[in-house]
Amino acid sequence: MIKKTITVIKVHFKKRSQIVSIIIFIFCIIAVSWGIFRSTPSPYIFYQSDKLFHVIAFSVIAFAGKMSMPMLSPFLYWPIIAVISVSMEYVQGVLQFARVSSLEDALANLAGVVVAFLVAKIVAI
Repeated sequence: MIKKTITVIKVHFKKRSQIVSIIIFIFCIIAVSWGIFRSTPSPYIFYQSDKLFHVIAFSVIAFAGKMSMPMLSPFLYWPIIAVISVSMEYVQGVLQFARVSSLEDALANLAGVVVAFLVAKIVAI
């Protein structure tokens, strides 16, 4: 009886945890898309601070994505999120005439994905 109750609690917690992960992932997509596709770039706090923001943003979005979709094979998920991270920088330059794409920003996006990949490997998700 106790084992069954514990199992039910674990399943319920896992489902609730995945729902929270999906909500966080959706919020991250919205926030990162707003930051990348808005008409004016964010102000510099220090020299090249935008690169740090790119790394942090794509680390969070890539990690949250993996947390919300644990059933996806890592061999499928990580290449797709890497391509999306670089593509978003390119699309920014195409859609926003006042902004330009930069290779450095695309590499910072990719670095964020790599950071998320390493963290995911450490915590084994």
